[in-house]
Formats: sequence, C-alpha cells, structure tokens
Amino acid sequence: SIFAIFALFSAVPAWGDVSAGAGAGIAQFLLVGRGDRSAGMAGSFVPVADDASAVFWNPAGLALVNGMDAQISHLAWMSNIKQYSGAFAASLPGLFSLGAGAVYFDEGGIEGYGVDSSGDPVALGSFSNSDLAVSAGIARTFALDGMEISAGAGAKYVNVKLAQYSGATVAVDAGVLARERTSGVSVGLSVLNAGGKIRLSSADEGLPMIVRSGVVFSGGDSFTLALEADFQTGAFRLVRGGG
Repeated sequence: SIFAIFALFSAVPAWGDVSAGAGAGIAQFLLVGRGDRSAGMAGSFVPVADDASAVFWNPAGLALVNGMDAQISHLAWMSNIKQYSGAFAASLPGLFSLGAGAVYFDEGGIEGYGVDSSGDPVALGSFSNSDLAVSAGIARTFALDGMEISAGAGAKYVNVKLAQYSGATVAVDAGVLARERTSGVSVGLSVLNAGGKIRLSSADEGLPMIVRSGVVFSGGDSFTLALEADFQTGAFRLVRGGG
C-alpha cells in the first residue's frame, strides 16, 4: 500500500546522509525554500511538488506539470539579504517533462574587521557574499498497480563567492512521487545537493545534502494537508506541515 511505501521512504534518509558524509557549512542558501505555493504550505512541498518549482524541491514533480509553467520570485530579509529565483517546466505528452531553474542569493555588503599587531580592532573595509545555483531536471510518470509513480533526476551548477574567495561545483538531485488514484494520498522523497564539493581557501567543503520525505492528503478542491520530515548529516533536521 501507499502507507508501506511512505514508511520505506522515511527509513531511507538517515542511511543516505550518513553514507554520503553531507556537508553542513557552505552554500546554506540551497536549503532556503522557493516558490509562493510552497511558502504558503510552510515548506511542506516535497510530496506535493507539481509545478515549475519542483526543480528545487523534488524533480519527480516535474512529471506532474500540465503543459507549461513558469515562476519568478523575489524575497528580501533583514540586513539587505535578497533572493531572486525563477523556474520553468514543460511536459511532452507521452514522453517526459523537463524543467530548469536558477537562484541568486545576495547577502549584501558586510563590514570586515581584524586586529593589528597590538591586538586592537581595525576595519578592513566591506566585502560581499553571493551565491548562484542553476538547475535542470527531467521526470516521467509510470502506472503501477493502481498507482502513479513519478521519478525524476536533475543536476545543478553551484557557485559561491565569499569576499575574495570563490568556488564552484556540480551536484545532483533525485526524487520520486507515488500517488494512489482513489484515496487522494501521495508520498514523496527527494535527495538534494548530493556529491558536490567547493574549495574556497585550503579545504574542500561538501554541499548541504538533504533528504526530504513527506505525505500529502488531498480532499480535491476542499483541502490539502501535507506533512514532511527533513534529514541532514545523518540526523533528523525538522518536521513541518501545511495545507
């Protein structure tokens, strides 16, 4: 049943993060949510992903896009931190779906300080931090014993700039969605930011690989309730829900 599949999905993340040795220090912007709809569901979007933003959350969701979909968003936080993102997806009937997205994260100017030979603080001037990620994905849906199984995979280019240092890498994403046609229940699993490492100064740092699994209960147009659990670096990270 679909509940057995969800139990299996939930058991996978702890193993996946431990075996991969996911990084937790650099490119944390990759963990920030994207898309207005996902924000309205408190980020519980992995089992729901059915629009262009699926390229950020769960590439399997690209297979659920009907026709074409495009999104552009801008977020601003305190301290002049801004995020710009955009995504596009299109389905090729009878074949597969494709998607692409880009994120630019600007942390604005930051004042730098050091110490002189006497141990007194000294201003070093301002420096800027910025991050860029460009993603592409492909997905397809299969029918299996009264269920619809969507599977997807993607790749992303990540560039990080920290003051005078910069580095880039390539990482991979993968995901699956299982939908039971009669019950309105779906489950999803995605593995994001796997495999990439960036060197800014003297050591390589892994990207923040994260495994997300969730379940959604849909009552047609009346309600949608989603629950999601995230795992990172071999440990439980958070659980959230939205509708």
